[in-house]
Amino acid sequence: MSNLPSKASALLIALCSSLGTPPAYADLPPLIPRHELFANAGRYGVNLSHDGKRVSYIAQDKDKRNQLWIKTVGQEDDKMIAPATRSEIANIGWQFDSKHILYRQDVDGDENWHIFQTDIETNVTRDLTPFLGFRA
Repeated sequence: MSNLPSKASALLIALCSSLGTPPAYADLPPLIPRHELFANAGRYGVNLSHDGKRVSYIAQDKDKRNQLWIKTVGQEDDKMIAPATRSEIANIGWQFDSKHILYRQDVDGDENWHIFQTDIETNVTRDLTPFLGFRA
């Protein structure tokens, strides 16, 4: 019985030595620069339409304001949809018909977020929660 701890220790030492030595610091890949991780991504909230033909996303316009954009998959036909003039757009998603986009928008900065629906062909936008003081 007195040999058991030493056998266990010998087994542990043999196992650890068979794993090899850890790589030297110089062998590790370079760190990702902080500005790459925390800089403005350019596009975010990217969503594929349910029919797989279009992509929606949020990106800044020329005035550095976040706006809702769409483009056809595989093409460079990006266009802004329903420009946000009062406040920024958030939480975008496609309706199941792939013809309408749903998104949240803070009306007049009062933090009473409303749900809006925009038809991507006609650019007609409807407030689906048009109640004063309502928060969606």
